[in-house]
Amino acid sequence: MRFSSPAQLKAFVKGKRVAVIGLGISNLPAAEYFLAAGALVSARDRRDPASLEADGIPQRLKGAQIVGGDGYLDGLEGFDLILHSPGIRRDLPALQKAAVAGALVTGEMDLFLQMFHGRTVAVTGSSGKTTTTSLIRELLRAQGIPCVCGGNIGTPLMTQVESLSQDTVAVLELSSFQLFALETSPDVAVITNISPNHLDWHKDMAEYAESKANIFLHGGKEHLLCLNADDPYSRDYAARAPGRVRWFSDVNRPENGVFLENGTFFEAENGVARPFMERRRLALPGKYNAQNFMAAFCAVGELVQPETMLRVAEEFQGVEHRCETVRCLRQVRYVNSSIDSSPARTLATVSLFPQTPLVMILGGKPKGIPFDELAKPILKQARGVVLLGPMGPALRQLLESAPCEGTRPPIVQTDTMEQAVAAAAKMARPGDAVLLSPAFTSFDLFRNFEERGHAFKNAVMALQ
Repeated sequence: MRFSSPAQLKAFVKGKRVAVIGLGISNLPAAEYFLAAGALVSARDRRDPASLEADGIPQRLKGAQIVGGDGYLDGLEGFDLILHSPGIRRDLPALQKAAVAGALVTGEMDLFLQMFHGRTVAVTGSSGKTTTTSLIRELLRAQGIPCVCGGNIGTPLMTQVESLSQDTVAVLELSSFQLFALETSPDVAVITNISPNHLDWHKDMAEYAESKANIFLHGGKEHLLCLNADDPYSRDYAARAPGRVRWFSDVNRPENGVFLENGTFFEAENGVARPFMERRRLALPGKYNAQNFMAAFCAVGELVQPETMLRVAEEFQGVEHRCETVRCLRQVRYVNSSIDSSPARTLATVSLFPQTPLVMILGGKPKGIPFDELAKPILKQARGVVLLGPMGPALRQLLESAPCEGTRPPIVQTDTMEQAVAAAAKMARPGDAVLLSPAFTSFDLFRNFEERGHAFKNAVMALQ
């Protein structure tokens, strides 16, 4: 069943049994929404009841059944609708059993895309999602086009549909978790790149890449797909796209799309290319940010005037936790790139500092993906390495055993972010950069990469 409007959804859930599984940023407002609509809500989370109580969940969801702990997925048969958080696989036996028994199993983003009738632009990829999404939002705002931002960033949107006009553009950042079972595609889809990621959640790389494809597979002939011409997965995606395809590249010259050549950005239309901006005017540094900018241009270039594009390019300085300069102290630059939760992201960030000696803070919780490729660039450029979290021993073994052309950097293992920053500060010399680029997830010590980044920033600002 699909819902074309909030009124239809509210009519469906009134007096019905609704389970909301995973009480995070998006699902808590959804549980409140269903309660207000007259549903019989069961709010469930893997956290134990004491933790839910401490977070004020029972007080916030008065009238709902609260289920926490190991049995939070028990007894779902007999529910009419089950709304699950992105981190919970829809093919779990408990959810499959409930679906067979008649439950509609869905997610917040599914419902939003069904009910919202304005323009939707969504971005996914292994890296660059948030920067590209934020660039799209800033381009639309600068052009005076009303827009909202949601998905992985911004605010939950399902509960806001009634307040959004059809003139509003919804800009969405979507993870592979959100896309895993998505059945509605946005009007404009962007895939920045594909590299191994989240293989502790996905069964294999094939499943991960196929999850990303859901961002466009359910579209129509009028839908637009923007792809990285330099990414090996893009050709397969393009062959399966139901609508138009535009490309972005800093290596190739696409027939339709945007490319960078000899320091100038070009837009191509049916093989005819015109220059529109010099690369030096883009405030964001590095190869990958140039790709992010081109991806954003592909997505909304038809809506944004050239002068607006140039102004945003010159003014946009980036997003928090993404190669963010926190402080310069005693001629040492402290850089927060906590978003780097995969080896590929760390390699991309390191490439932004080709001439700068680095003291690197690495580590976190493993994701089930190879990390051997980290050794060569770190050993080449790092003055020192500070390890944090359960990946520390494996990283130490890698860095101590891999071939090293010069002096092997000292390696220090720490237990807290405060210890890591203090150790890095002792290693750093004037002209160096202390870089937090963990290469792994934050879930060992922190709830998310934002919390990890804030811990780094707090520790840096506390340095004397």
